Amino acid sequence: MGHFQFIPTTLAMYGVDGNNDGKIDIIDSISDAMASAGNYLNKLGWDKTQRIARRVILPADFDKSLLDGKSKKTLSEWAALGVRNPDGGMIPTGEMVAGLVADVANIQTVDSDEFSPDTDVAPAPVITAYLTYPNFYRIKRWNNSNWYAIAISELSDKLR
Repeated sequence: MGHFQFIPTTLAMYGVDGNNDGKIDIIDSISDAMASAGNYLNKLGWDKTQRIARRVILPADFDKSLLDGKSKKTLSEWAALGVRNPDGGMIPTGEMVAGLVADVANIQTVDSDEFSPDTDVAPAPVITAYLTYPNFYRIKRWNNSNWYAIAISELSDKLR
């Protein structure tokens, strides 16, 4: 219910009177809804210094079994497996642990009309995926959908 999809038990535990009118109303009060959502994310361990997810590309022969979001590796390990930024550049490396998700059912091969007339070689196909950081999994505790968390990540990136 409300602006942020609270269930009654979550509202009872994390609801906040954001406009100080003496009641918690996440349906008709944006202040209460925002304060309650912020309180819930804070209690889940939200880290405002981290992003939620990062869109990346993968080589066409990437091991698709790793795209479940449950396989966790450091950023350096993902980079070594060919995970790149959408422009082909290197992702940040380091010891931060991340998962990787993609819509495996929608991975498509390169169409035959994409062959270069000069070389008669198809460009290397890529898979679009998302590196998923700890805040991604905090959102999934709220709503256990990869695509809900990705949508929030994309919106967050646009609002920066």
